[in-house]
Amino acid sequence: MALTNILLAVLGLIAVLGPFGTDVYLPALPQMAHDLHTTASGAQLVITFFSIGMAIGQLIMGSTSDRFGRRPLLIAGPGLMAAACLASAFAPNITVLLFTNIAIGIAACTGMVVGRALISDIAKDTDAARGYALMGMVVGLGPVIGPIGGALVMGISNWRGIFVAMAIFAAVLTVLAIFAIPETLPVEKRHSGGLAKLIRASGSIIRDRNYLRHSLVLWSSLMLLFGYISASPFIVETLLGISPFWYTIDFAFNGTLMIVTGGIVARLVHRVGPRQMVKLALAMQALAAIIFGAMTLLNSFGHVPVSPIAVFATFALIPSSLSFLYGPVTALALRDIQSLTGTALAIQGAVQFLVVGTVATLVGAAGDQAIWPLAIVLACGSGIGVLAFIKKP
Repeated sequence: MALTNILLAVLGLIAVLGPFGTDVYLPALPQMAHDLHTTASGAQLVITFFSIGMAIGQLIMGSTSDRFGRRPLLIAGPGLMAAACLASAFAPNITVLLFTNIAIGIAACTGMVVGRALISDIAKDTDAARGYALMGMVVGLGPVIGPIGGALVMGISNWRGIFVAMAIFAAVLTVLAIFAIPETLPVEKRHSGGLAKLIRASGSIIRDRNYLRHSLVLWSSLMLLFGYISASPFIVETLLGISPFWYTIDFAFNGTLMIVTGGIVARLVHRVGPRQMVKLALAMQALAAIIFGAMTLLNSFGHVPVSPIAVFATFALIPSSLSFLYGPVTALALRDIQSLTGTALAIQGAVQFLVVGTVATLVGAAGDQAIWPLAIVLACGSGIGVLAFIKKP
């Protein structure tokens, strides 16, 4: 079975539900906090609970897809998300909204874990890295169309209308999946399921040092990405005093950079190899951490005003670096995993969203005027990623 560009595009659109689920309402976080009578950190908990749902869902979806196949879950996931988004649109308070976002996260994770497992069924090594990169190009549309779509909906409605729009989008993808997604996991390669089987499979996976090493690189890089996603609307709109419209434009520009760099990876990965792509990504992340860290020190101890140039440079480097890293490091992590790739990706995804859920809370813990929490997150994430990658297995 061929890994066609059409199939990758459909998988990417379903996978985009994950980042789309957070990015689309980023411009509305301040309005959401005001409307639901909560704080900035309270509004950011929506991202945290969404991430908790993603973590739970990936453990469920990954192992379930190894048992029942990829196609049924890639159809059911968007449908479940449509229903959860409608429930969020009518949430009467922040508590209800948090729990409906857990449901959204559980449903939205399907494309990210099962879609990648489908690619691993029919492609390996550099072909898999290219497939992940092309799929990532489509996923990169999330940061572009998400905030723009959210801002457009806010122009005629409010944050509740954003969830209604998400429900419609997910429903359309459900129909698309029915006609476009094939089954790639033969019945004879599926496991029998059960908790004991899942525990045994998970044990063998986490003992693979190559898998753990490259997964740690991915997890640390996502610390930077979600630190940026969670903190950026408050830094740009509240601290710098820039309007939601121009914040949306900047966020869309950074999303476009992700698409461009994803295309570069797809073209060059066969020439230079996945490791060189990861090295470049880690260098970009280190530069972002240095720029933002230096600005934070100057602001905290030298009383130098926060520099918009430093902020926007940092916020451009972080998402664009992920395109260079995401596909190649995923292919490297799965290199020695011969079976149960759905479970392996589920473990990887569950941990990553527990990490980013924590990060989303940490960056807002000191209030919407503080930038030092994000500086610490960027420094720690960058350092962990570099150390994990250079350490020999």
